[in-house]
Amino acid sequence: MLSGFLRLLVRCLRTIPWLALLAGPVLCAAGLATISSVHRFADRAVEADVRVVRLDERQREDGPLYRPVFSATAPDGTVLEYAGDLWVAPAPHAEGETVPGRVDAATGEIRSLRMMDGQADLGEGTLGLGIACLLLAGVYFISRILNRDFRNAAPKPKD
Repeated sequence: MLSGFLRLLVRCLRTIPWLALLAGPVLCAAGLATISSVHRFADRAVEADVRVVRLDERQREDGPLYRPVFSATAPDGTVLEYAGDLWVAPAPHAEGETVPGRVDAATGEIRSLRMMDGQADLGEGTLGLGIACLLLAGVYFISRILNRDFRNAAPKPKD
């Protein structure tokens, strides 16, 4: 029974490099897309002090998530309000607080610098995990190739 379990365990462990080879590019792409989104927004938006109008809350089984709703005045004088789609825990800001941020008057999008930093950190972590997966797969497959070549190049015993 134990030998059957060990065979199953070895077969499962042999799939890890293949999973890492598949997950690595996906994680790298997701991380780069997140980082790129933050930088593109920062390039087109202007710095402003933004006010937290309210703090939306969503309950989950592992605790609440929060989404600040920001308000800012656009350069043309119109008051913009933006909720966004990023839910985080713990709450990054308190209701009524004025924080540094960026405003894109063309789209009406408002983000705080703190939330932008958090989103960039998430992208960097995802990118790092993708690179680690690719390195794991690369080391495994290169070692397999080298071991196969080494075994094939070994002198055969004479009869």
